[in-house]
Amino acid sequence: MGKASRRKLNRPRGSARALAELANGCIGMVESQFPGIFSALDNVRAYTIGDIFWPEWCYLPMGAVAAYLDKYGGENEIIYSDQYSNENAEFLTYLPLVTPLLAWRQTKGIYRIDPELLQSLKETPINKLPVGVLYQMPEWALLLELEGIILFTSLEYDVKLNQPELRFLFITETGFAPFVIHLTQETLEEAIDASFKQAKQKAIENKNLFKERDLKEFLDANVNSKAQEFITPFVSVLLYICSQKADIVNPDNPTSRPSRKTKPSDNPNPRVWEVGYRIGTALKQARLNEAAQQGNRGAHQRPRAHIRRAHWHSFG
Repeated sequence: MGKASRRKLNRPRGSARALAELANGCIGMVESQFPGIFSALDNVRAYTIGDIFWPEWCYLPMGAVAAYLDKYGGENEIIYSDQYSNENAEFLTYLPLVTPLLAWRQTKGIYRIDPELLQSLKETPINKLPVGVLYQMPEWALLLELEGIILFTSLEYDVKLNQPELRFLFITETGFAPFVIHLTQETLEEAIDASFKQAKQKAIENKNLFKERDLKEFLDANVNSKAQEFITPFVSVLLYICSQKADIVNPDNPTSRPSRKTKPSDNPNPRVWEVGYRIGTALKQARLNEAAQQGNRGAHQRPRAHIRRAHWHSFG
């Protein structure tokens, strides 16, 4: 990885204020490396929209961000390419961070998941991948916290391959780690497999950006099954957030709902959304009632309450 991925980040431990500080710290870090980058990319979006097609659920394709970074300090001409100049490779190490931050800063939504709801979602299997639900993501990008794991997530559109992607960016102790899922397959397993295959192909095409040893280790890696086990809970939570009847509440303004319509100037401070604000309490009470009933009946155990998959398909 480049220097950007090794940069030390101070990860918060749960509070909304700490999460906001982390996100703003990431934005500040990028701005320090590329002054004015986010305002410039907002202008790129305004300039290219209508001239270059991408779906309405994507704020700005990564290809446009990559082209701008590759030309940063020069002509700033937007040219889509799968290969970038070696002298600007350091700029491109920031690409997985710049793109979701650009989208997130438009609305600055922080999503915290109720533990009871999270446990229920983790127990709900994902068979077919309901891609249409993901297109209903309530904001351009979300900042999530799940059991101490912090990540950005957003929808991406590959303008070269004309294909949609779901992207996660995990904030780690030493920097950031991206994870990509291609939304062109029927199941989550197939989507992850397709993503790894394409990532390896792109690594070969841009081998000048890698150390030989790092490239060999990546191409030889076989982590698809472990990757699916790791990423499934995050996909489940995101599917719930994107569903039409998701229990999402801003405690400071209970009648409000997340929206892509706001602009950075409208939202100087991040907004906190509690996911499972009401249903989490109901699930906890159901679990306690069930435990009490089991105590009266003996060892016989009924299935734990969970979120039905059909709830994801609540669109007319």
